[in-house]
Amino acid sequence: MISIVLRGGGRLSFLSGQGFTGDNDPENSYPELVSGSFGFTLAEVLITLGIIGVVAAMTLPSIIQKKNDKEAVVRLKKMYSTIDNAYRTAIVENGSPDTWSKTPAKTPEAFANILERYVNIAERKENSHYNLKFLSVKSPVSVSSHAQTRFRLLDGSEFSFVDLYSTSAENAACEANVLFNNRKECIWLLADINGIDKLPNRLGEDMFYFILAKNRVYPVGMSGYWGFHTCRPDKSGDGGTGYGCTAYVLLHENRDYLKCKTGSEAICSKLKY
Repeated sequence: MISIVLRGGGRLSFLSGQGFTGDNDPENSYPELVSGSFGFTLAEVLITLGIIGVVAAMTLPSIIQKKNDKEAVVRLKKMYSTIDNAYRTAIVENGSPDTWSKTPAKTPEAFANILERYVNIAERKENSHYNLKFLSVKSPVSVSSHAQTRFRLLDGSEFSFVDLYSTSAENAACEANVLFNNRKECIWLLADINGIDKLPNRLGEDMFYFILAKNRVYPVGMSGYWGFHTCRPDKSGDGGTGYGCTAYVLLHENRDYLKCKTGSEAICSKLKY
């Protein structure tokens, strides 16, 4: 033991392997400085990391899904606003859309030529072919589709003037559709919020349909026409097409239906159809 007399009369002693003790310390001891164990063992570190990994694996998918859903809602709202504003302005300046095309086969091209003046586009493509997937998980369907004209916007999103659902393919005038509450339906647009060149190219996930009626733009799924009931991944046939997801997302501001894959998930009963 080594003792050191301190100024003022105190004494500090160092015990080899034990630390310091002081006569003036009420408990006559100082924290042990030499002996003792510090830090964690390798086993403890590995166990801790394992627990963190398990928790992360359980929570990260949900966090990422919520983030993706919010981004999808924002992008779809922006797309709807862009198309609707352009269409309304075009009608004011060019007259009723049922006069825009005199040749039925040229209806998508005629609509594109007029709307191009009112949308800031990065690129225009003609005669585009792409694969489109229906929403259904129960009965997956992928179809090859064609767009006469396609606009890519500055943010990378796109919308196409498709002839598949154009009522004007048979008549140049916008036709009243009894299933659409007799509204005059002119042509359908297919919006892809992340661009057709990026997957998954799936209705209800990154692809959404809009209808250009005679006086405004309608998200598909409104008024019961290809309604919310078509936005069910756990269904086959019409119920699993994903057509009605456009209106569902804009109204409820989520894509919770994507979590309903078999129909047995708890979220399925909470969906607002």
